Amino acid sequence: MSGGFRRWRIALALVAVSVLFAVGLVEATLRIAGWSFEPYLTQVQFGWPHPKAIREAYTIDDDLFWVTKDYADSFQKAREDPPRIVFVGDSCTQIGSYDTQFAELVAAESPGKSVPYLNAGVAGWSSYQGRVQVARDVLPLQPKVVTIYFGWNDHWASFGVEDKDISSVLLPMGLSHLRVVQLMNKLWATNLVKPGVITLGTNRVTEADYRANMEAMVDMCRAAGASPVLLTAPTSHERGKEPEYLKLRWLHDLADLIPTHRRYNAIVREVAQERGAALCDLERIFDALPRKVVRETYFRKDGIHLHPPGDAVIAAALYDTLQRSKLLSAVVAPKDKATSVAATDGGA
Repeated sequence: MSGGFRRWRIALALVAVSVLFAVGLVEATLRIAGWSFEPYLTQVQFGWPHPKAIREAYTIDDDLFWVTKDYADSFQKAREDPPRIVFVGDSCTQIGSYDTQFAELVAAESPGKSVPYLNAGVAGWSSYQGRVQVARDVLPLQPKVVTIYFGWNDHWASFGVEDKDISSVLLPMGLSHLRVVQLMNKLWATNLVKPGVITLGTNRVTEADYRANMEAMVDMCRAAGASPVLLTAPTSHERGKEPEYLKLRWLHDLADLIPTHRRYNAIVREVAQERGAALCDLERIFDALPRKVVRETYFRKDGIHLHPPGDAVIAAALYDTLQRSKLLSAVVAPKDKATSVAATDGGA
């Protein structure tokens, strides 16, 4: 080996060591300072959980963006004692009580029987995350029935890119969690994301992709031997009385709220009809009830989440849907063998 080549290799090694030292120093400095720029916390728009809540109360998941802190434990328990029905959805499922009330209704109507179930809802999720969760975590449990309840987070406006495209800024082997990588991502995203400014024309999940996600979940369930049950998302919103705070972060125009939400619910109906899946049409059920009762008794002030009496309506509607679809017997078990697990630990 010539002396010139040897010197060249030594110089190259010194440069590499210097670069690694500099990168390590920057990484350590950013971590000590508590700085981070997780892509899904800045480029995905959501009402709950907000970035601070995710860091404090949730756990980062490269496939699902974030999960509850007890998510892994809940699914481990479910693998040990598989549920017969899994409730998939967003915060309406996570913090709702319709799963518990459904199980109680079954117990009341079928003496000696109960429902082994898993509440797999996670606040802030869109149907994209539901699609990933169903494939990765839910179907391996081999449930008999999977209920699917999404819609709200899908049609909120996005600050950056659509949910399905977040993977384009994630790197393998956890490299996206390096602060140096996040610093470069922030510099890249400067022209894409402007804090507090909604990117016009971009929803977290477009109508076309919402349809594709719903179709995929139905098809995956069927292929795995599970029966999918689609739920439309009910609301107490009324034209001209939409909550003003929704405009601050999630809507371009408050007047778009109700028409947009109804379009996403219409997609759920169409997918159920086209795919022959069971449908629990909660939107139409609540629309047929007295508006004053719906607004003041069943729903919270946000017009999105329900009080326990509203969840009781959902539980009864779901019971009726499963009964009519001849799926009720598939989710019940002898009472002494029934268990329930909630993959949740709070949220709104």
